Amino acid sequence: MKSIKFILCLLMACCQHQRDSSSITRYDEELLGDLLMKLDQPQQALIAYELNLKLRPNRFNGLHGAAKAARLSGDHVKATSYYQILIEVARPIANERSELLEARDYLAPKS
Repeated sequence: MKSIKFILCLLMACCQHQRDSSSITRYDEELLGDLLMKLDQPQQALIAYELNLKLRPNRFNGLHGAAKAARLSGDHVKATSYYQILIEVARPIANERSELLEARDYLAPKS
């Protein structure tokens, strides 16, 4: 568990460095969100994904991560919004990606 805390601290420091840097080229917030999802902390992951999306709007992986984190956090409004944006952004690409199938399934009317 100590190594996980160390990794989280390191990623958070990288995120801060990226924000302080004049050239942001990496996706540390997205990676932090992915790690927090692996640690079953979707609420914290959503915060990281949303920060990533502020810096890099409409990024496919960031939108999918935010949608999934919101869904697992129980935030239906944000999950719906992020899944809708994900589908819109992905229109020009392959429609059979698992992320898009997940989004369509979530947005499908429930009977």
